[in-house]
Amino acid sequence: MKRSAVLSIDLCSIMLIALGIAVSAPFYGQISDPARSLDSYQKLQDAVLSGKTISVKTDLAACKIHGTNQPGPQVVGVQHFENFMVRPSESIAFATTHFTVKADDTAVNEFLSLRVSGDGKVEIRNRFLDASTNKVYSKAEFDCELSKGVVIHW
Repeated sequence: MKRSAVLSIDLCSIMLIALGIAVSAPFYGQISDPARSLDSYQKLQDAVLSGKTISVKTDLAACKIHGTNQPGPQVVGVQHFENFMVRPSESIAFATTHFTVKADDTAVNEFLSLRVSGDGKVEIRNRFLDASTNKVYSKAEFDCELSKGVVIHW
């Protein structure tokens, strides 16, 4: 039986995801201003191309684990992104990384990427790589939507 879902989440991974999200918590104030809401692909593209500073609130429980109908973990947080790629195929991709240490003192690099498509769908990919070998330690993918699981503001 072929498995289409990508899921390798343990408690440590969920805690690392939460930590990565929490690192950008100072930008949370931007999320509460409805006038700065980027609730459509076009609004996001306009903000990105005009150089706005973008903050993203994610609620993984409002998303689905990729390839399944199961909700994601109960993790909510805010990330701040600086680099974006606007593609002609109506998608905007952006990512961030940070170095952290797991509970067992293993050093890891976390890679978090989002891709917003023209129809408002948002793909979230998360990878933890061993800091010394760059081998993927764990990974998770989620399917979300603008204003449902992912709220973007400038």
